[in-house]
Amino acid sequence: MIRSATENEGRGNGDDMTETQTETPVEQSVPGRTRWGVFLAILAVPALVVAALIYWLLTSIFSYFQGRLEKRLGRGYVRDGGPHGH
Repeated sequence: MIRSATENEGRGNGDDMTETQTETPVEQSVPGRTRWGVFLAILAVPALVVAALIYWLLTSIFSYFQGRLEKRLGRGYVRDGGPHGH
């Protein structure tokens, strides 16, 4: 038969089944907030700045190549010579 830690007290064989008191964590007073909230918010700002810079860089690169492509396609296809002297 299995006995609980309180039943084994005083029997001499309950040393390995002692009952220990553990501390319970204190509940947060503000729901939805953790102690890491402010810290993570501070870390998120540089990440957003880096993401914005990457976005700006990629936009600039693609805009440059799009401008070149539109300029090239805007001229049309021009042959050297031909029946109409183009």
